[in-house]
Amino acid sequence: MGPYERGQDTASYIEAKGTAANPFFSGTEVRAHEFHYYGTEVKGKYDKGYDLRRGTGTGDGKDGFAVNNMLCTFMHMHSLSIKDRAGNLIGVCENDRR
Repeated sequence: MGPYERGQDTASYIEAKGTAANPFFSGTEVRAHEFHYYGTEVKGKYDKGYDLRRGTGTGDGKDGFAVNNMLCTFMHMHSLSIKDRAGNLIGVCENDRR
């Protein structure tokens, strides 16, 4: 996606699935909303965190960046859209300690 353009500030809903690179929600269906857009200039190669079925994300049918055990995204996830959200996060922390 190019630079932010005025007028791209209305809310929309996202339906997404975590990619294999997503450290917290790999293969998990999520629902979220996006209410702002951004342009990205990425230096280096990073995996995307979500495949989008609906929404704008980074403009390529994807959203977020997954690096090691970090996930960066502007997507605002609905906490009840994931059955065991807290368990997923705790599981990653426990595995990282080992």
